Amino acid sequence: MPRTKDSQDLDKSYLTALSPADSSFDSHKSAAVEVAELYQLDTGDGYEGFLSGNQLVYFGKMATKIERCGAWLRFVQGQERLKLVEARFCKSPNCPMCQWRRSLKWRAKFLSILPMVQEQFPTHRWIFLTFTLKNCQLSALRSEVKKLNTAFNRLSKLSKFPMEGCVKSVEVTRSWDCYDAFTGKFLGRHGSKWIYHYQQQHNTAIRVEPTDEVHPHLHVVGMVKASYFTRNYLKHSEWREMWRRSARVDYDPMVNVQTVKCKKGQKLIPTADEFSKDNATDTSGMISAICETLKYTVKEQDLIGEGCEDKEANSLFLKQITEQLYKMRRVEYRGVLKEIGRELEEAENGDLVNINDEDKEPEAGDLEEVSFKWVNALGRYVKVKTYDELIDQGDIEPDDTPFDDSELPY
Repeated sequence: MPRTKDSQDLDKSYLTALSPADSSFDSHKSAAVEVAELYQLDTGDGYEGFLSGNQLVYFGKMATKIERCGAWLRFVQGQERLKLVEARFCKSPNCPMCQWRRSLKWRAKFLSILPMVQEQFPTHRWIFLTFTLKNCQLSALRSEVKKLNTAFNRLSKLSKFPMEGCVKSVEVTRSWDCYDAFTGKFLGRHGSKWIYHYQQQHNTAIRVEPTDEVHPHLHVVGMVKASYFTRNYLKHSEWREMWRRSARVDYDPMVNVQTVKCKKGQKLIPTADEFSKDNATDTSGMISAICETLKYTVKEQDLIGEGCEDKEANSLFLKQITEQLYKMRRVEYRGVLKEIGRELEEAENGDLVNINDEDKEPEAGDLEEVSFKWVNALGRYVKVKTYDELIDQGDIEPDDTPFDDSELPY
């Protein structure tokens, strides 16, 4: 059926039509709306918040902030794409929109600082590791994360530990009971990454059911002397034994060790501009390692329970994991990378509009300006004529500051 002029004009009113590269705004805002709805959902158990010290933390307040996050966006037309110049982000740790913006900010900031580190340590190389333990009950997650961090502290004090500086982050994945959607065969208890690969390999659908288990683990990217690969190299079995002793467990835990490399003819360390792009491909081992380390603590697919129709179970999971990870440090910088850590933490608490601070566009003036508002019924950002129109329609005030950091629940 041919498209009418009206439908073509309507398409042009969407952010994704004007700038396909910015489709992530739609997808992350949609996920944020789902998270807000899950926080607001009454599960019938009276679980509306929790006590942290002498502070009452309410899920309804989190829901309101996340629901209002990124309600409108203002761009100017840059040379290659639209450039975001103004928005209001809530900065809540479990807001998918803010997780995405924060991870881009971390990555770009890290890459802008990294050349100075390389200049100071020109012969050092990089390795990337993942340390895991067995799954734990969601109710025991907080103590299990502390156990992981304590084990890494012991590991870092061993004489064979080779890293002179590193970035360590915590990730928690949700565990599902998985069934073949057609035969009903039980496929085991797995995370979303396994589910995705299984469906791709077997060209089949999987039905998932929620469990009360999660899988916390550590990602670590760090610097080692060049001699590590000649005189002091540690085999995988040695890393695993060191981790087992440090974690004080009676089984062989999973450890993944990789050398950070780049493809032939490519730079190990890309530019900050390349690194800040949301759709950066794995052309650099450093991009892959840092993207895995400086990202979300909990995937937004797990936060919303993607693929699971049990909204009450998803709401309970979101609320429980929020309580378990409340005010817990999720990223840590050690050794010669501590200074990077200080700058990255400043970036985390600062501006989530400008990702690459060193490459800001000129102020809106002669540049063409365009604004968008989120329309929940459409699940998309829709163009408004001007920024002033947002004010005229009552979507924002001229001095709109809807998010007071002093009121944030985190």
